[in-house]
Amino acid sequence: LINSLEVDQKEYQKIESKLKENEKMRLSRLKELKDLTENNTNPVQKPEVLKVFLSSTYLDLHYHREEIIKQIIKHKLIFIGMEYFGARAENHQPTNIIIDEVKKSDIYIGIFGVRYGSIDEATGMSMTELEYREAKSANKPMLLYVIKDTANVKVSDIEQDKIAIEKLEKLKQEILKNKMVYMFDSVEDLAQQVYEDLGKTIKSFSA
Repeated sequence: LINSLEVDQKEYQKIESKLKENEKMRLSRLKELKDLTENNTNPVQKPEVLKVFLSSTYLDLHYHREEIIKQIIKHKLIFIGMEYFGARAENHQPTNIIIDEVKKSDIYIGIFGVRYGSIDEATGMSMTELEYREAKSANKPMLLYVIKDTANVKVSDIEQDKIAIEKLEKLKQEILKNKMVYMFDSVEDLAQQVYEDLGKTIKSFSA
């Protein structure tokens, strides 16, 4: 009987030792898995929504702007433009606000029609030209569109000031000479091209 008890006790000790060893291995494995998870997990970052600045004169291109804004929204991008600014604190100069918005944007869309636009007194340039030059200086991705001479436009929309006409033509020629430009002749034509160009530009951000 004593021998039997001794054998049972030894067996029990062996089993207990084995269980402790297994528990030790299990805890060690759990720690390894935890470390592996913490070190190698790449949390999915929610991509930042791209901001698109739309630059153009308004009187001759307000219908064009409406359609382009729709294309921007279709791509689930954030639109920034004159319609977006709204009320601002009185101590901010409009020019500074606009330039700041161009700087904060990811993509610049420039539409050049038959008007030069409102003039910034400090520089003598139109707001449209200032926006273009800021986007160019900041090396923003630029989508540029110039209206065709054959496009159907209202006579009342055409720039009348001689100095403004000269500045507009000079700006257009500079853009056509140095940048990739799409020439448009209608709202529908422009909207379709902007949609396609935005799609290509968005892909470049994720490449």
